[in-house]
Amino acid sequence: MGCNTKYPEQVKHEENLNKLFNQWESDRLVRARFSDKINGYDQEMSARNMQWFLTQRLGIPIGNDLRLSNSEVRRASTEIKDFSQRLRGKYSNLA
Repeated sequence: MGCNTKYPEQVKHEENLNKLFNQWESDRLVRARFSDKINGYDQEMSARNMQWFLTQRLGIPIGNDLRLSNSEVRRASTEIKDFSQRLRGKYSNLA
């Protein structure tokens, strides 16, 4: 065994985080929020803001160490959808 062995729950956790980030990143309004005319889309800033946003909304730290339950993943997905809906509104100063 190598020292970089991943356990099945670690792999599942990484898949969940990747799925959430793909949902975040694929939304056109979220992409527009973290883009500018000169540099385009800033993926690093977007990822940091998604982590901060979900930490605030869920009340738990989001990262590689704490594994999210299925209900927390569903809630995070709902919060991302809600954020996107709010960006569609007249006032978009949300995060």
